Formats: sequence, structure tokens, C-alpha cells
Amino acid sequence: TVTIPVYNYNFYGSYYSFVTTNFSLAAGTMTNIVIGDDSTIFEEDNIDQFGIHITASQPVSVYGLCYYPAMSWGFTGWPTPMLGTNYCVLARPSFYTQLGSAGYSQFAILGTASHTTVTILPSAAANLATNTGSNSLFTITLQPGSTYQIESLNNTNDVTGTWITSDKPIAVFAGASIACLPNENSAAGNPLLQELLPVSAWGNQALSLSFGRPGGDSYRVLAATNNTVVTINGVVATNLQAGQFYDALLDGPVEFQASNPIQVAQFAQGGDTDKQSGDPCEILLPSTGHYLTSYTVAIGTNDGVTGDFSTNFLNLIVPRSAILTTLMDGAPITNFVALANFEQVGSSDYSAARIPVAQGTTHRISSSQPIE
Repeated sequence: TVTIPVYNYNFYGSYYSFVTTNFSLAAGTMTNIVIGDDSTIFEEDNIDQFGIHITASQPVSVYGLCYYPAMSWGFTGWPTPMLGTNYCVLARPSFYTQLGSAGYSQFAILGTASHTTVTILPSAAANLATNTGSNSLFTITLQPGSTYQIESLNNTNDVTGTWITSDKPIAVFAGASIACLPNENSAAGNPLLQELLPVSAWGNQALSLSFGRPGGDSYRVLAATNNTVVTINGVVATNLQAGQFYDALLDGPVEFQASNPIQVAQFAQGGDTDKQSGDPCEILLPSTGHYLTSYTVAIGTNDGVTGDFSTNFLNLIVPRSAILTTLMDGAPITNFVALANFEQVGSSDYSAARIPVAQGTTHRISSSQPIE
């Protein structure tokens, strides 16, 4: 069941109506639900009611995707048991300015329980566009389905490092309305958005494989604790304090290790930067402690909602000892990618490979050990 709020306005004022859709899904299939512009946050520094409520009789995966031929982005929605009360925001500065318009670094908060008190402490670089003071601590109160979005004052501010705490579980989303990567000299821009993990779900090790575009990918490592020593592929890269981050441009398999829990984001760079067809995108890297032994992955197709992408692939990270016991759709993974194409990830016990897949397909990946 999916319940979507709709913002309405007439001569007498504004109000919300709610549209509920019920449907059934077979295992390994997906359904697209269209969300209109009148169901999305359009105001800053204002409490609205744009939370979308999804319930199911069995576990499901939820993805948000905004598809335009020249500007697409997506994110994974976390189930409510994964939500928390302590978040450190990981976002990006926008750097975007074109034809008199600019982009902004942003975050949004969604309430899940009645009378939830949320405290927001902006980072020094945030410079939020609020009525309460751009860098002052302030509180808001949210109800179930209530939403609050705030942006930076200009396109060079960065809301990364902002602390958001609450007395009841909340969902937090962050990124940029449109961003150039890695900097203002990089075209073209694209929106960035991910649902953040609470600090309690961070870990000390994260692994990655590049998207395969020339020049590698941009990474951002965020710390929640003082004196967090971060090592990248076995080399000490930085010592971070709480709320501080470290940016790096890296290619190939990458291993991040830290003395305290960290959150790592991976970004593709702008098409004009690496001379490829494609603009910035973002994913959050789960810690190795959150890997699972099986996944079902759906690849979208041209259905009037999600559109088409010319190239589709899966990045697989698996313990070396489990490669031969890893399956895709019931067949050995080595039927789809040669064993020689698996690369060791840093000094870890994991190896990584990229697997081409066709659009409009669903794949079941399983292994004898946790993988990502």
C-alpha cells in the first residue's frame, strides 16, 4: 500500500489530500508509482506534509528515481527499523550557476512519530537559509509524515557536518538541488540525493569499485568522532574531527578503514570532466559489517516512468574465498565475469568485479558469505 500526499490550492486556501494505491507484487518483480510535482517539497525552511507512506505484507525494496534524458538521479529508501535519532549530514556543495539560477546544498527531514522534537546544529560551512539564524542551533517539531527541508544560502556553502538529533526516529535525506563535480569548473550539473544512515549504522571499513569512467570517482569520507584516522588502500590519508570530511579522487577498487566509524559517499564526476556521456551521481557505501548473503536487483526499462539507460552493470564485492560459491540467478558468478577479472580491494580479503547486465531484468545474487 502506497499513500501519497497531494498539495492542493484553491480560492479558500491550501490543503492536503491523500491518494492510496494498493497492488500485489510477485517475488523478483517491481511496480512503478508516479509521484507528481504537487507531492514533492517545494518550500525551504517550512514544515509541510509530504511524507509518502509505504507498507507491505512481506519485505520489499523501495527506490526513488527521477528520470529525465539529461538529468536523472535516484536513491534507496531505508525501512523504518533502520532509522535513528542521531545523524551527521553528508552532502555536497552545489557550485552550479547558469543562466541566472544557482544550486544549493540541501537536507530534508521526515517525521515518523507524533510530537517529535528535532534539534539541528548547522556546520560552520552550512550557512543555512533560515529565519532563525544561518548557523544557530534550532529545533522543530514534526508529526508522522511531516517534512522539513532547508538549503544553503548560496551555491558554495556545504551542509555537510550538520548534526541532526531527535527524541524519536526520523528519516534524513541530503545532497544538492543540482551540483557540479568535482568543482565549479566541472560541467554539467545534476541533482544529488541519498537517504542517510544514522551514525549508529556507520562502520570502520567500507569498500568500493569505481563506476568505470576515465579518471576515477570522487569520494567523501565523513567522521562522527574526534581523532578519526582514515586509511585508504593501506595509506593514512587524514585525521578527522567530528563532523569533518575528506575528499579524494580515486580509481579502481578502494578500501577505506578508520579508527572510528565513518560514512563514505561515492560520486561520478561531470561528463565534461571525464569526457563521458553522463553527469554526477551518488551512492552511499555500506560498511562491510552490513553486507548480506543475498540480494535481488531490478534494472529499469523504458516504461514511461523510469526511462532507458544505454549501459547497465552491477558492481560486486565478495570475499575471495567465496567467489566460487557466489551465484547470479542460480548460476556461478564466473559464468558472467571471468575469475581473472576480480580485483583485490586494497589489502582486504575482498575482491571486486563489474558485471554487465541488460535493462528490464531482475537478478538474484547470493553467496556463502556476506557480499555487497
